[in-house]
Parts: sequence; C-alpha cells; structure tokens
Amino acid sequence: MKTTFNLVAYYQYYENYAVDEEGYIDTANPYWKAKGGEDVLVKEGLSPNEVIELGTKGLAELAQSVNVPESNGGAEYEYLDYGLEELSDSAVAKARKAIEEDAFGEDYVKRDGYYFLKYALNVSEQYAKWLTEQVGYDPLPWYDRPQVAA
Repeated sequence: MKTTFNLVAYYQYYENYAVDEEGYIDTANPYWKAKGGEDVLVKEGLSPNEVIELGTKGLAELAQSVNVPESNGGAEYEYLDYGLEELSDSAVAKARKAIEEDAFGEDYVKRDGYYFLKYALNVSEQYAKWLTEQVGYDPLPWYDRPQVAA
C-alpha cells in the first residue's frame, strides 16, 4: 500500500445555555458550554512530498480554511488544531496491535465497530472506520454481538 495522508481539522463545539425571561436563547449574555469535538476531513490522499511542500504553516492554513457553520447565537465552533492521519500498512499494523493487546479488543471491535479504534488510538471517526475496514473487522449484527465485561 502506498503511504498517503489525510489532513483533518479539529474543532470544539459550544452551545449557549443562557435563556432569557421569555425562554429564548439569550444571545446578549451567553453562557457557552463545550459539548464535544468535531473532526473535519480537509483533504484526502496527500502524498508525503505534498505534506513536506505544504509544511507546518501551509497545513495549518489549509486546515483553518474549512467552512464550518457560523455562530448563530445558540452554537459556535472554535478551531483547535489539525492533524495528519497516515494511510499505510504500518498504520494498519498499529491498529491490529491495539486490538490484539486489549484483553477484549476483538470483542469490542465486533460489538462496536470502529468506536474501539477511535478511542484506543485517539483518531477521527472517518480514520477509525478506514482502519477497521483495513484490519478486516466488520461489526456483527446487533443480535450476535458479544457482551463485554466492563
């Protein structure tokens, strides 16, 4: 497999929890609460040479150029950082190793699909899906999924 990279931008999502006397979102006195992160795929299939040519500054500028929904008084996104996700044989081997080294790794992947790799390797959702496909694990139908001890 030829090594390529995906450029991913990481955003923090906030919701405004302030409410005025009439029960509407209070945009004048907002109370922002972090609700979770968003991973946005910026560019797929960058070659190692393209990554080198863009450099750190170019990658950061490209990652920040992604259009995310604008703040509407009730929600907003804040750019945090960017990352490169390696699509290669060594990345697939690392995913296999993470599954094999976890006592319940194989059961987790069969039960939860890509979620195990998403959190075990701390990667984006689309990258975890790709790794799961490459490793060769398909989630079982819900009625056949093993119960895993917590």
